[in-house]
Amino acid sequence: MNREGGRPLHLQFDDGGPFVIWDDDEQVTPRHGLVVQTLICDNPECGCRQVQIRGMAVQGQLNERGVEQKGLTLKLSEEAAADLGIPEKQLHAVMDVDTGEVSLADGAAGNEHDLEMLRLLKEKMKGDLLETVRRRWRAVKKEFDLEQWRGQDWSWWEPGMLVSWTEVFPDDLNFLVEYDGAIFWANDMYCINPGCPCQAVMIAFRPVHGKSSTGDEDLGTVAIHLGKWQVEGIDPKKPGVQKKLRSLWERLRERSDLRQTLRERRKNLRAIGREIVRMGRREEKENPVPDTKPKAGRNDPCPCGSGKKYKKCCLDKKL
Repeated sequence: MNREGGRPLHLQFDDGGPFVIWDDDEQVTPRHGLVVQTLICDNPECGCRQVQIRGMAVQGQLNERGVEQKGLTLKLSEEAAADLGIPEKQLHAVMDVDTGEVSLADGAAGNEHDLEMLRLLKEKMKGDLLETVRRRWRAVKKEFDLEQWRGQDWSWWEPGMLVSWTEVFPDDLNFLVEYDGAIFWANDMYCINPGCPCQAVMIAFRPVHGKSSTGDEDLGTVAIHLGKWQVEGIDPKKPGVQKKLRSLWERLRERSDLRQTLRERRKNLRAIGREIVRMGRREEKENPVPDTKPKAGRNDPCPCGSGKKYKKCCLDKKL
């Protein structure tokens, strides 16, 4: 967990990509492991409760060729994956989401039956790793708690403050971007003010692993207009990172489903935002607090983050 502006954020960084499982046998040199890719059916009408697992054998020298680690998840860069070629040892297995049991997949090709890799996968599929795979399954199937946000403390929220998807749905997968030897978390944030017409999404980029990463500090934000699908502004936290922020956005934009995903998230958060506003109003009536914060001027930037002047955005809208 980490905190943003005094409120907790769930920071188990995982975008559903490949990760590496290492054999703990210190007698084996070089170190042996297994690159794992999880494949989950996203058909909403399918009732399957299995995760398909594809694996290939790797050796310890990959530690110097782009395998990045943050907590449980290790990222394999596209460059490193391309250099692997076709491995001699492969595995096609399935995991039962309910029991955690791992077995060879029906119909697996003859070269995907490596029993040593299956043994390693079975041995490691427990504890935090098992929960990570289950979390991926829940995220794809949308079976995480969609009402979890109701039990959270929203007393910090005030009109004009942005809310991130992670704050509302902490069990969903994250947007992770690999750039210049480091991995960055793209935290997408939205205006939830009822009546506000803005179509902006603010994306804050934070280094989570790699050179020059702190894991606790945003580089800055990129404002995106969802209708025009273009950058409306870049706000770096420190000098010299504006170009990097634009490059990070361009990397993130390569995701084919990104625009549709952001639109769906905005729609969902606007609906939830109406409930959060009502919750805040009830609390204000029960515990009124004098408003001592300065108001935005007519020509000031709108607090909702749209990039427009306050008088042309939320001034006359009901909050």
